[in-house]
Amino acid sequence: MARLKGDDSVAQELEQKRKLAELEEKLAKARERQNTAEISQYERAIELQRQIYSEKKRQYEEDKKAQAEREKETIERRKKSDNKQPGKASSDSSSNSIVANDFNLGELPPVKVNTDELANKFMSLLEKERDKTVKFTLNTFMDDIEREAKARGY
Repeated sequence: MARLKGDDSVAQELEQKRKLAELEEKLAKARERQNTAEISQYERAIELQRQIYSEKKRQYEEDKKAQAEREKETIERRKKSDNKQPGKASSDSSSNSIVANDFNLGELPPVKVNTDELANKFMSLLEKERDKTVKFTLNTFMDDIEREAKARGY
């Protein structure tokens, strides 16, 4: 539900708690059976899960900070662009905007393409795909650990 509302950090935290509870439960059962090999594997799996979550949280915070910075830069560029006269070429080399009138195309209406905004959207899509890939890889890794533990009778 949290993920649907757009708050991935809450969803990630809930998922972490669920995975840790599942591993802790398995660890408790292994302790009941006094199986030292199984106990050490589940302790290691819990440690790895915490490390994975810590890294994902760090990356999420970095991504959030970077996104905020990109949005801030985009807003600043828009403000600069809005302050310029419409239809005139920009001599500002830091601007990544292109105005169609700069090419003397005749009767065409002015078309402004904000390449910074497009780049930000593209980066956002790449980040989402990277997050999906990381989540898939981590889930597959955890599933493999569980499957291997079951195969060994833990």
